[in-house]
Amino acid sequence: MKTVKMTAVLLVLLVIAGCGKAPRLEIETFEVNHIEHYQLTQLIEPYIFYGREGSEGMYTVSGNVLTVRETPDNLARIAAVLLKYDVRKPSIMLHIDVIEADGGEIDPSIQDIAERLRELFRFTGYERVAGGVMAVTEGSEIDQTMGVGGVTGSSSTFSFQARIGRISQEDGDWTLYAESLYLRRGDGTVIRTSAQLRVGQTTLVGTSLEGSGAKAVILAVRPEIHE
Repeated sequence: MKTVKMTAVLLVLLVIAGCGKAPRLEIETFEVNHIEHYQLTQLIEPYIFYGREGSEGMYTVSGNVLTVRETPDNLARIAAVLLKYDVRKPSIMLHIDVIEADGGEIDPSIQDIAERLRELFRFTGYERVAGGVMAVTEGSEIDQTMGVGGVTGSSSTFSFQARIGRISQEDGDWTLYAESLYLRRGDGTVIRTSAQLRVGQTTLVGTSLEGSGAKAVILAVRPEIHE
């Protein structure tokens, strides 16, 4: 009986000792070519454990080489994150259309989005009155005045501003996070929002009518990859 008790005590002590054992750390280097330093920090720091007693994680960056000391599991997670985000960003063009809505007809130049316009805003007529094409990159800011356009030669002028945040690839599709989209019509009508913009898809943002005879204004934004 004593032997059984002593064996049980020894097993408990071994389990306790095992629980306190520091995890095994390894050092691995990664080549990073398409991520800014501040973005790299945000991506990998969740997998670096600084306060682990006796085996703190760490990383250093020298040029385009990232060196990490962590557990094998966390190194594998970091490798997966880099595989996803360390990719060459394409050249992207923003196609901007400024549309006014009233009781008229559909402008032939925006016929491709006519059905969506009617579903979202429920006006009868839509006219493209201004627009442009602008190159954007991650972190870029745009400030541009767009003037006369459309079929009837509207005299409206529009101030367009945008601030582009992260550009990333999700499930094979490129997505831009527009931290700010701002459009101001000459009469003071303003659209201000943020949005996820998916390459090849048109995002529509509009205002409501204000005052008798006023026309609602709608901003259409479509990013496309520029070859």
